Amino acid sequence: MPPGAASPPRDTAPPPGQAGPPRKAASALLQTALACGSVPAVWKVPMAETETRAIFDLPPDAALEARLDAEAEAAYKAGRVVPHARVREWLAKLAKGERVPPPRA
Repeated sequence: MPPGAASPPRDTAPPPGQAGPPRKAASALLQTALACGSVPAVWKVPMAETETRAIFDLPPDAALEARLDAEAEAAYKAGRVVPHARVREWLAKLAKGERVPPPRA
């Protein structure tokens, strides 16, 4: 490079078909790997599904939900419910580590 000429920016890619200077991090990594022995081969394997799903990610079933809602409404109208105070007592026992069955209507 002639004196006084501006040097190209370091983070730019080299022209097509030409290799650029090695980056410091890559160079240090290779030197460390070579000093430790052989470099293992790394294979890229495409994954079947890239989206993380939970076990509760089920497609909604409108007919099932409607049936369960109707059953719950019928149980409520028939008086088959557990009072809130009994549910709180049961939860307090569970929080203390006691093993007790859930309250029944």
